[in-house]
Amino acid sequence: MNLKIISFLAIWLWVAVGNSQSDNLYKLRATNLVKDFYSQINLFINPDNTENERRTNKEFILKELVTSSDSIGIYDNISDSYENDIPLTPFNYLRELERQFSMLIVKDENKIAYLSFEFGNFKKDTSYWHQNSLDWICEISLDLSYCQTLNSARSTKRTDSISFEVIFKGKDLDNPKLLSSYKYKTIPTANLPKDIDSDGVVDALDDCPDLVGLPECKGCPDSDKDGVCDFEDKCPYTKGSKKRNGCPEIPLTEKKPPILENVKKKISTIEIPINFNINELLAMKANSFELSYSKMKFPNIPELRNIETIVFQITKKSEHTIQVDLLKFISPDRKRIIILKNLTNQLDIADNNSEVTIIYNINIKEQRDLNSILHIN
Repeated sequence: MNLKIISFLAIWLWVAVGNSQSDNLYKLRATNLVKDFYSQINLFINPDNTENERRTNKEFILKELVTSSDSIGIYDNISDSYENDIPLTPFNYLRELERQFSMLIVKDENKIAYLSFEFGNFKKDTSYWHQNSLDWICEISLDLSYCQTLNSARSTKRTDSISFEVIFKGKDLDNPKLLSSYKYKTIPTANLPKDIDSDGVVDALDDCPDLVGLPECKGCPDSDKDGVCDFEDKCPYTKGSKKRNGCPEIPLTEKKPPILENVKKKISTIEIPINFNINELLAMKANSFELSYSKMKFPNIPELRNIETIVFQITKKSEHTIQVDLLKFISPDRKRIIILKNLTNQLDIADNNSEVTIIYNINIKEQRDLNSILHIN
């Protein structure tokens, strides 16, 4: 098999497995949120709790577990009739439970009376991106029984299969909220939106329907997981930064040393990377000027330990080109100034990069008197 095909399949499998693990983690958190919702409700209708404790449970449910207390729909699984499909707001849902709980206590004031919810064995889940492509939604379907206990006699008032929508705003895994719930219905596969690559982005919104991708990349992959989608990444298989279009901070192409004429052999060189801000250079009114950088710009180059300042000659050659000559080194006492020769680079303004790194490779033998100022072991 072709090596490129093997590499592609390996990357696809790696992305698919990563997405699947993340997907399962969201489903687990969504399931725990639903169970926590009804666990808090069980405390709310527990006669062993005080009025203050029930009030605290109610406030926690309405503020921490649902997206809204008065504008979302909770499936009505507490009415006597299964025909009532009108959803209740979380506030009204708790108020009806409180009414039923109060009636039960009054009716059987000399007995131990409980209302409670219990989950069954049925479970079906799925997950998908919200249409705004920012939030993750999990749909968890569970069997839920509404029970009544008088002393030790327990009876089931009703059992429903309910689907719960749990939303993770901004993909925040640690902050799920209940969005809605409704009676579980089997959806025919033919009616589901197509998602050929099963990456959570339906084909209608997927720019790469045959490749496992990310919603933030419109369904296309980010192979090196550096936050730059492959279709915008100039180095799609090497991690980089957004400001360098997905390439490393010091691209390999910029590490090529300048061509020095009449040099048979490089005996010893010093590599100096310097960052330039093109916007700052363009803001200067003069077409040619000197630019000084202190040693703060190159703290990790031991050979330059005895140098205080580097001076560059900046020349605007055209609308699209700036020439940057490494001009001279200055010692801290300013008594030694070493003039450098033939160390020239050019910046291409058309690249639209505000920050550009230039690598200067200095051949010590080529630069007269350089050893007098360098720190060389």
